Amino acid sequence: MLDCIRRRNAVLHNWNGLNSLVIIRLRQDVVGFVGGIGPQTEKGYAEQYMKRRGYTPPIQLWGGASQVYLPGLTRLHVEEIVPSATVLVRDPVPDIVAFLEEYDLV
Repeated sequence: MLDCIRRRNAVLHNWNGLNSLVIIRLRQDVVGFVGGIGPQTEKGYAEQYMKRRGYTPPIQLWGGASQVYLPGLTRLHVEEIVPSATVLVRDPVPDIVAFLEEYDLV
């Protein structure tokens, strides 16, 4: 699941570890932009991503998912519904879905 999330959202390894799910609710109206995520190419990561083993071919991160950009957003604008590290992306998918369903988040 982690690899799919990284590829669809085109998140480079040096941008974000994609360790956990965070769900927020906006406390007030904000202005933002919505758009599609473009592809990215990341080179130099080996099979284990963080462990270099000589030359490795570029990793294609497809993009294609939707993104929202909210300029100037701060913690004062949001309420955390699911705080960081509550749901880890490496958790089994059925466990993640069960958690989200139990709290009526999906």
